Parts: sequence; structure tokens; C-alpha cells
Amino acid sequence: MIALYRTGAVCNRIMLRCFSIVLLLFLASCSTARLGQFSQFAATGQIYTVALPKVLDVALQSTIEANSSELVETREKITDPKERADKLAASDKEIQRRAQAFQAIKTQTNLLGAYFTGLAALAESDAGEGLAKSTQDAADDLAKISKVAATLKIGEAPVKDVLGDVVPIVVAAFQRAKLEQVLKATAESVGRSIDIHVALLDQLGVAIRGEQAVAIGITKLKEVDRKYRDAGALPEKWKARRAELLLEQARLGELGEALKAAQKLKLAFVDLVENKSSSASLTLLLQDIQRLISLAERISGKSQTEGA
Repeated sequence: MIALYRTGAVCNRIMLRCFSIVLLLFLASCSTARLGQFSQFAATGQIYTVALPKVLDVALQSTIEANSSELVETREKITDPKERADKLAASDKEIQRRAQAFQAIKTQTNLLGAYFTGLAALAESDAGEGLAKSTQDAADDLAKISKVAATLKIGEAPVKDVLGDVVPIVVAAFQRAKLEQVLKATAESVGRSIDIHVALLDQLGVAIRGEQAVAIGITKLKEVDRKYRDAGALPEKWKARRAELLLEQARLGELGEALKAAQKLKLAFVDLVENKSSSASLTLLLQDIQRLISLAERISGKSQTEGA
């Protein structure tokens, strides 16, 4: 199992690097050809779909660890067994809601990748009804999962409570009839789905960042600060543990990298559909996705080391 896990981690890192190179080549060869931009955008979307799930898996693990640390810290202050049980049950319920939210984001990500790939294919040729239908189906499935995702609660409020108004998307005229037809039928719903995608990442990021900060602070107080303050020799691994915790504090909010990329994804999508060819949104998206790739690669490398 460990060998398989290592192999998977290596393959994932290779995939991320290859996708990164492909995207850079796309950007380097970027022309003002409107239809060609759909291929560039699809390549960008595929990188996003590979990198994001890795970040989400680590974020979910982090929120569980932070929640467990908080439960341990408060347990001794609660003497009533029923109150302890109620607190544990409430914490478990919140973690389950977050796991559901993470799964919804992953499903959205996969469907976005399928939709963007379909648009790229439609931009290359006026294909038959089959391709148009599969692209439409991806958009419809995305709308369904996003509608459910908007009702999910992160904390006390559902995600839909933080969504802004729907901003209309004006589809430009394109040479490919099927492409224009699909865009007119799906662009607005896909844009709204990305809004929900962004809101989910934002709400999760805010919640997790706060909990991680508290959990790391408690651990550092116990394992580093008090041991330095108190009499006696420092533990052999004190310096290494201090460095580890300080680095964890510095990396708080890594989910924010995914949020930035998702926000740029929406901007680039709207610019593409509305034919704002002078916009730099695709370049900005690339920059955020490159940071997301670096984060995913670091996560893959860390997972491989821990599996050794």
C-alpha cells in the first residue's frame, strides 16, 4: 500500500509539472484568435482540477486536527458527561458538513473541467449535436450540484447568504454556431456556479484559518514556549519543533491560494464568453494557478515523505 501511495504521489507531481509546462506553452503562443483562447482556457481549467483536490484534502485534514485539539483543550473544563457528549456530537456534525462542502467543491471542479474541455472542442469545429449535448449536460449537472452546495452551512449560515446578485453575462457572437448556442444556454448558470464555488472556498478558508491559528497557538504554548520559560534543559528536538510550528503559522490560510485562483477563474470565464480579448485575466489566472500548483506539489512531496 505504501509503495502504491508513493507511486501515486510521484505520478501526481509529474502530472502537475507537465500541465504547468503545457499551460506556459499555451500562453507563450497566445494569439488574438478568439476561438484559440478556449483551448488555452480549457488547459488552464484542467490544471486547476488536478491541483485543487490535493489542497482540499489537506485542508480537511487540518480542520479535523484543529477541531480535535480544541476538544482536548476544553474537555477538562466540562465536567458534565452529557455536556461533553453534546459538544463532541456538535463538533462531529460540523466536520461532516465541511466534508460535504469539500466534496461538493471537488464535484464542481470536475464538472467545470469537463465543461471547459467541451467548449474548447466546440471552438475547434462545428461538431455534431453529441458534443454540444455533453457540454450542456456538464453545465446542467454543475448547476444542480451548485444549487445544493449553496444551501450548505459553514458555521451557522448557509453559503447562499453571502452570495451577491447574479451579474448577467452577455455572450459574444462566435464563428462556431454550436459554441455560441451552448454558451447562450449555459454561460450564466456556469458563472453562478463558479460564484458558489468561490463562496464555499471563502467560507471554509475563513473558518479553518481561525481554528488552525488557535490550535497551533495552543500547541506552541505547551511544547515550545513553556519549555523554554521553565527551568531545566530543553528537549532535544525543541528547535526543530519550534521551527515546524512557526512555519505552520506562516502558512495559515493556504486555502486562500485556491480562493484566489477560483476568483480569477470566474473573471477569465466572463472575459472569454464576452470576448474581452484585451483583458489580462487569463494571465492573472495563470499566476494564481502556478502558486496553487506549487502548493499542491509541496503537499504531494510531504505526503510522499510521510509515507516512507
